[in-house]
Amino acid sequence: MVELVSRYSLLRCVLLLGLVLSGIVRADELPDPTQPLTTVSAANSTLTTASQLPVLQSIIYGPQQRKAVLDGHACHEGTLVGRYRVQAIYADRVVVEADGVRHTLRLFSHKVRYE
Repeated sequence: MVELVSRYSLLRCVLLLGLVLSGIVRADELPDPTQPLTTVSAANSTLTTASQLPVLQSIIYGPQQRKAVLDGHACHEGTLVGRYRVQAIYADRVVVEADGVRHTLRLFSHKVRYE
């Protein structure tokens, strides 16, 4: 009986260890969610990244002022960041435009500072 219990416990430990290790291996295979998205162009099959867009780091949104921190620079509506012009600043997102194309940069709510 003791042998059966110890064998059962050993089997549970091995299975548990296998599950834990498989989770570690799978975590290495997952893409990094903080990296820019990449897309494959059908025309020439080259990789292009959305890293050309400015990086939205913070938003200060209040009745008196609306600012966004893009690529480390404080910006107002109308500010030019690289080739992108800031069109609108909202509490959770910023709209930028370049070459007639608008892009919405979103920010998670825990990074929004209300004043």
